[in-house]
Amino acid sequence: MRALPIALVLAACAGCATTAPQKTAAPKPAAAPKLVLSCPAPAKREAFATWCDLPADVRAFVDDRDTCEDFRAAPWPSSESPADRHRRSEIVEGLRTSCAGLERRLTELRQRHASNAPVAALLAAYQQR
Repeated sequence: MRALPIALVLAACAGCATTAPQKTAAPKPAAAPKLVLSCPAPAKREAFATWCDLPADVRAFVDDRDTCEDFRAAPWPSSESPADRHRRSEIVEGLRTSCAGLERRLTELRQRHASNAPVAALLAAYQQR
C-alpha cells in the first residue's frame, strides 16, 4: 500500500525536476531561391549560349525534334512480355506525337526566321528527312 502513494508522488514530480535549460539551435538561414528559367534547355542537349533568346517556336521545334530522335533511337523490345508490349506502345505514341509535322515546321521556321542569322544557322543544322 505504501508503494502506491510513493509512485504517485514520483510521477507527479517527474515533470517538476529542475534541469539545465536546453539550448535551442539558431534557425538556419533560408536557402537562396533557385533561379527558374521560363525557357529551360532540353534535358539531353547542351544548352545553347542564347537558348532563352531563341524564339519560342524554334525552342519548341528543337525540343520536339530531340524527343523524336530519342524515340527513333530507342531499342525496339521484341518479346511479348507485358512490359515490352507497353514499351512498344510508348515508343509508337512518342513517335506519333513528337515526330508528326517536323518537316513542315522546319520549312516554315526557316522561312519565318531567314533574316535572323543565329536562328537560321541553328535551323540549317537540321536536315529534312
